[in-house]
Amino acid sequence: MRIKNAKNWAPAGIGPYAAAAAALGIAAWLRFALHPILRDYLPFLTFTIATLLVEFYCGLAPALIVLAGGFLIGTYFFVPPYATFLTPDIWDLVYTVGYFAVALLGIALIESLQRSRHEARLLRDVAQSNLEMLERSYAGRLEAEAAAQQSKEHYLDLASAIPQVWYMRRLDGNFEYVNDRFYELTGLAPGSLQGTGWLNVIHPDDVEDLKAAWVHVASTGEPCASGFRLRMADGSYRYFAGQLSRIQDKRGKIIKWAGGDGERGDAPWAANL
Repeated sequence: MRIKNAKNWAPAGIGPYAAAAAALGIAAWLRFALHPILRDYLPFLTFTIATLLVEFYCGLAPALIVLAGGFLIGTYFFVPPYATFLTPDIWDLVYTVGYFAVALLGIALIESLQRSRHEARLLRDVAQSNLEMLERSYAGRLEAEAAAQQSKEHYLDLASAIPQVWYMRRLDGNFEYVNDRFYELTGLAPGSLQGTGWLNVIHPDDVEDLKAAWVHVASTGEPCASGFRLRMADGSYRYFAGQLSRIQDKRGKIIKWAGGDGERGDAPWAANL
C-alpha cells in the first residue's frame, strides 16, 4: 500500500525558509571564521553541511535554496580570485562539482528516508483509524445483536404465554418455533415436529387436506385458513381453527410463515407479522 502524499513530510509555512536563511548565514559566518586556516581549500564545506541539515529538518525546497546560496557565496568569497565570479581553475571546478555531487546525493538520500518515515507514520495512523472504526463497528454489532436477542427472547416469552397454539414454519415446511402451549396440549417432546413429525398428532382424516393447504400456501404465497383435529396428550382429539400468515423481508419476499390456532368455539386467532 502506497500513500500518495508521503512526499509532503516537511513542515509547511514560512518557518522552513526562515530556517534555511539562518542556516545559510551561519554557514557563511563559519566559513569566514575558518578562512584563515582553510584558505582556498574546501570552500563549500560549511554550506554542504548546512544544506544537509536543512534538508533533514525543513525539506527539499529550503535545502535547494541553501545549496544555491552556498554556491554563490562560496564561489564569490572563497574561490580565488576572491570577491569575483571569474572562471575558476581546474581545482576550483573539482571543488564545485564535488560540492554539488555530495550535496545532491545527500539531499536525495535524506529525502527518500524522510518520505519513507512519513509514509510509515501515515500507514500507522490509517491502520489505527481503521482499527478504531472496526472496534466501534464490532461494538455496535454486539449491541445490536444483544438488542435483537433481547427482543427475540421477549417475543418468544410472549408467544409461550398465550393460550392458543402458535408456530412459525420456514419455506421448506420445517418448524422454526412452536410455543409451549402446543407441547402442553399434545404431550410431545420439544423439537419433535421436524420433518413430517407434526403429522403424527393430526387426525388421519385431516392429514391430506392439511398437506394440500400447505402446498397451496407455499406455492402461491397466499394466506390460508386452516382447520384440523389435534390429538391431545390423553389421546382425544380437539378441533382447531386458525390462519397462516406470511412473514416478509424488507423487499416483500416471503421468508417464513407464522400461524395460530385456537380451539373451535373460541374466536379464531392468527399471528399477522
